[in-house]
Amino acid sequence: LANNGYLKAKPTRVRKKKETAPAYQTLFSPDGFPVYFGKNNIQNEYVTFKKARKQNLWFHVKDMHGSHVILDCENPSEADIRYCAQVAAFFSDARESGSIPVNWCEVRNLKKIPGGKTGTVTMSGYQTIYIDISDDTKAALSGR
Repeated sequence: LANNGYLKAKPTRVRKKKETAPAYQTLFSPDGFPVYFGKNNIQNEYVTFKKARKQNLWFHVKDMHGSHVILDCENPSEADIRYCAQVAAFFSDARESGSIPVNWCEVRNLKKIPGGKTGTVTMSGYQTIYIDISDDTKAALSGR
């Protein structure tokens, strides 16, 4: 809680341990590119601002809680974009809905909200895709 600013940290003289990366998830797109996503706000923040490069694509369900999904590819195909949008939709509060709106943009268009909660971002220059989660994707992601 102290690391995220909810509590005031107590001063100690103990050497700090090197911070380790949170346990985010990795998949591969239909064209074989890595897809990274977090399942909580700490993993989402790490994947979005530490793991991703500026030219990678970021996906998130519009106006709902859910995973930040990063596609590590500069020129993705439509199949890759649809797959990442399905992953973002599956790991969100809108999982059971139909025609789920998913926003996506380059990571360079994201900014942390100053003083905001961990994992919250603002975006510019984004696009929205309306997606239904395919049965194949549901079956593949259900075990994760």
